[in-house]
Amino acid sequence: MNIRLMILALLGQFAFNSVLLSQEELTQANLYLDSLFKSKEPGGAIIVATKDTILYEKYSGLANAELGVPINDNTLFRIGSVTKPITASIILRLHEKGLLNLEDPITKHLPMFITEHPVRIVDLLTHSSGIKNYTTMDTWTDSFRKADHSRSEMIDFFYDSTLEFEPGTMWRYNDSGYYLLGVIAEKVTQLPFNEVLKLELSNSSKTGSMLMDANHNIILNRASGYHFSKKGFINAPYLSDSQAFSAGGVLASAPALYKWFNALLNNRLLKEHNLSKMLSSYRLPGGRTINYSLGFRIDESTDKIVSHDGFINGFLSDIRYSPDKNIVVICLLNNMKHDPRKITKDLIALWSIKE
Repeated sequence: MNIRLMILALLGQFAFNSVLLSQEELTQANLYLDSLFKSKEPGGAIIVATKDTILYEKYSGLANAELGVPINDNTLFRIGSVTKPITASIILRLHEKGLLNLEDPITKHLPMFITEHPVRIVDLLTHSSGIKNYTTMDTWTDSFRKADHSRSEMIDFFYDSTLEFEPGTMWRYNDSGYYLLGVIAEKVTQLPFNEVLKLELSNSSKTGSMLMDANHNIILNRASGYHFSKKGFINAPYLSDSQAFSAGGVLASAPALYKWFNALLNNRLLKEHNLSKMLSSYRLPGGRTINYSLGFRIDESTDKIVSHDGFINGFLSDIRYSPDKNIVVICLLNNMKHDPRKITKDLIALWSIKE
């Protein structure tokens, strides 16, 4: 049974207006999400919108299960690798300001990172650098992940002059590349990445509820993360915020993430030609087109979908955009029980149903 028929079977035959929703339609959407999330369990935040207007919001479950604090529109979630398109948009803004160039070899900004073949900034953005991915290294042990490490210590951890492949010849998902992008942003701006985030994005898109996670700081409205086991929900294991950084370390509320994406799509962050680089598949120098842009996953197997998902201890996330249908869905979860990618796919399909 295809996804549309599955949703129709669950929700009944109805249509969603592309701009406004009737009370009946809102009720049916709530029924779908209420079948997933329980009020006394960790849950999530959902937004369905066009590039200009929020159509639907739902906040379900608990931000902190032990204290019984409910999730609301101010709740901050660790968004994991949904950080990557945010980092990419920062790099492109710095490119527009002339503080760096996408074709720069990274040694221009990180002279210690000498490799057998030159690695460009654009290679980092498109996961085509050949640098070792620290999150898949055998030495990335539990004890290492729990310890705080400086930027230079983290770089030393995954640095190797020998690359896994020649830059620009292959695609291989790589957290190290996006970690280095954050270090480059700090170098060229002479600011901590959290300040770069505020200066380049939060101020421009009015996303006050978006910041870098910091384990030791008191951060209002920060949700706790939970794993799911045979015995039910358990607290997620500790992860030092020094690990994720610009590859996966942003905290955001669902409305803040939408405001950022809204600003991005409406050219308030980037010029049109640079926005196009974020929304289009990248062609490697050898001519092969990959299913990734400068920051997003790109799926053009049927209708074009621009997306990115995220995973970090106790949290899952997904942002999914259909340019043809003008629908964006954001799903932020503080639990590992549900798949946010399925939820965003289901909701895009549901909002696409016509009478």
